[in-house]
Amino acid sequence: MADVYDAKALALLDPALRFDTTWDKKTGFRTRQIMACPILKDARLYGVIECINSKDGGFRMDHQVILDDLAKTLGVAFAN
Repeated sequence: MADVYDAKALALLDPALRFDTTWDKKTGFRTRQIMACPILKDARLYGVIECINSKDGGFRMDHQVILDDLAKTLGVAFAN
């Protein structure tokens, strides 16, 4: 997604999905993109990793692979 402030694009993913602008307003930072991945182990949710605003303006597939690998490693660590 190019811009998390685009309500119509968010609604295409899920009609109930909304972006919470609270932290942007408090900090003055402008979130553009979010890439998120659940931290799971044996179907138990331990948390979620969120990455925002890649330097080059877009996330690549290798970013997703790296994030997935990190989430899997953290899932094992948290479970142990």
